[in-house]
Parts: sequence; structure tokens; C-alpha cells
Amino acid sequence: MYHNIVLIGMMGSGKSTIGRQISQQYDIQFSDTDTLIEQEINEPIRTFFDKHGEAAFRKIETGCCKTLLTYKNHVIATGGGIVLAAKNREILAKAGFIVYLYTPLEQILHRLEKDTTRPLLATPDKTTRIRELLEFRDPLYRATSHATIDTTDTTPEALATQIWRLYTIKNSTGI
Repeated sequence: MYHNIVLIGMMGSGKSTIGRQISQQYDIQFSDTDTLIEQEINEPIRTFFDKHGEAAFRKIETGCCKTLLTYKNHVIATGGGIVLAAKNREILAKAGFIVYLYTPLEQILHRLEKDTTRPLLATPDKTTRIRELLEFRDPLYRATSHATIDTTDTTPEALATQIWRLYTIKNSTGI
């Protein structure tokens, strides 16, 4: 039995938006690992990244990931890079039913067009950077997830319903 729903996917895939929607529609708690990390480090992730680098951030991210094992009845939106560490992938598998929110490159580019808060996009060529990240991470997301949902042209409400349905079926069948 899965006690939580864990949403993984690229930045801009809608993990936080859809997670909040699931929380509202089905009256379960919502948590976002990026928010949990910012509370722990007491500053925005972008600032921490600039000061300490990605390796230091990933170490804190793994610590945050471990706390997810104590959660019950949550929908959890994760940071886009959480699957990079094998340890995190193992933890997520124990934390809940994992759904990969697949979003095509063009849609990610559109959603993040004016975003200046993401440290990995602090580059003059966002398109190339997002393409590289997606190409590298997509196999990790697919291997980590129990289900993959395409977010193209679908509302958060419809996605929440679809994910909830998969989650309840998985829990009732045990498959």
C-alpha cells in the first residue's frame, strides 16, 4: 500500500500546481520539497545555489527526501533534480506512489520563458539547457515512476483526477 503520492518531473511540469490541486480535490496534505528545503536553509534555493553550489544543494535535498518517509496521506511535489541521486530514487520508492509528469520540451520552454528563479536556467541559452536536462533526466524519471502522465493540453483538475484514480487503483489492487 502506498501512503503518499509523489510527483516527479522537469521544472515547469506542473508538480506544485497539480499537487495542490490533488490536495484540494481529495483533502490530503500537500508538501513541496523545494519549500521544505527553503525552510531548512532559511533562504531561497537560488541564493543558496549561488553561494554554495549544486553539490551542497543536492546533499540537503537528500536529507529532505529522507523526511518524506515519515509522511502519510500527502501529495508531494519534488524538485526536478531529485532523481539524480540513486539514494533519492530508493527513498522515493519507499515514500509513495510515484507519478512522472511528462511535459514536452516546447511546453516547458513556454512555461519557463520568463522564469528567473531557477538556478540551472541562469544561462543565456535556456532552450539548450532545458533540452540537455530533459534528455538526461527523462530516463531517470521513467525508471523511478510507477506511472507516467503526459501533461500536454490537460487541466490541473483533470490531471489530479487521473492521478488520484491511478493511485486508488494501485492501492486497491496491490499491483
